[in-house]
Amino acid sequence: MLAQLQSTHFGIYIRKFISGICKLSEILSITRVMNVYRRNFKTLREELKWTLYSAICAIVLIEFVFVDIPEVFPKASTIGSVILKLSYSYISALLFYYLVVHFKRQDEKRKYYKILNHNLSVLINQGGNIYSSIKSITGNEDFERTDENQLKLVLKKIDPNQKFIGTTYGNSGEVDWRHHLLFQSEKGRREIDFIFKNSVLLDAELLVLLNELYKNSLFDQLIMFSSVIDKLDDESFEFYSGYFKDYYIKLDKIKKYKEKEVDKYLN
Repeated sequence: MLAQLQSTHFGIYIRKFISGICKLSEILSITRVMNVYRRNFKTLREELKWTLYSAICAIVLIEFVFVDIPEVFPKASTIGSVILKLSYSYISALLFYYLVVHFKRQDEKRKYYKILNHNLSVLINQGGNIYSSIKSITGNEDFERTDENQLKLVLKKIDPNQKFIGTTYGNSGEVDWRHHLLFQSEKGRREIDFIFKNSVLLDAELLVLLNELYKNSLFDQLIMFSSVIDKLDDESFEFYSGYFKDYYIKLDKIKKYKEKEVDKYLN
């Protein structure tokens, strides 16, 4: 009898424990879903969110605050009724848009932006690597990469025909500075080409920035520079300082865009 009672109590405890685990799992699942909805709401355009806040305020004021106050001017109640209907209509429309269009699109963007983050990081790090390579010529002295005068002074110290130490390129092995920068520009364009292949989920602003970088004059000038005679006696990168400046200005714009618009999808 005692053993049977203990067995019965043990079974009750086991069922309660399993029930508790299931409830906890449901709570965690609901929490995860709510976090997804919250993250997707944060990605709504600012003007949509501010209009939503205004509509909610209008509803609260008209329905609860001004409901017993006499009309301040003729037709005030009619105007209030119109505003109230417009506010409810806007909230309904935004809710439909959020659930049917925005939510699905944001989930797709979140998945793709993890890949996009890598591609943009490659472009940005490439610019940083070029900067570090140039800086090594100056004894690792910092310089402003968007200042054309500083760029001129630094680039003047680089011999285009000098071997670039630190990076090898397949069968080519170590190359000179001209071809090192040329290979880097080709790598940058390949990375942008890869991004363009998946451009359906990209914002127009990023497409414009990437297109500007793709067509920047530095890449074209490096191709022309490396296609002339093998050895240049009177040429230097000093004359390309303006192109380097333009390249870094456009790259900095992409970096700012990434920090503002892409990184928020990674959290």
